[in-house]
Amino acid sequence: MGIKVRNINPLVVKKIEKMAREKEIQRQEFLKKQIETLTFFRKQTTRKHHLEKLIDKNIQ
Repeated sequence: MGIKVRNINPLVVKKIEKMAREKEIQRQEFLKKQIETLTFFRKQTTRKHHLEKLIDKNIQ
């Protein structure tokens, strides 16, 4: 599946390209990994908040 992102600030694009070069990967691969990491992190954070609420309910 493809994703297109437009109207990105040129300074941001240069920073992304620099970070990809530092990891010695292509910009597309760098962005793919960042999106996957973000998605996983958000899922974990949501799960953590849910568990914290359950714990709080059980303590009260």
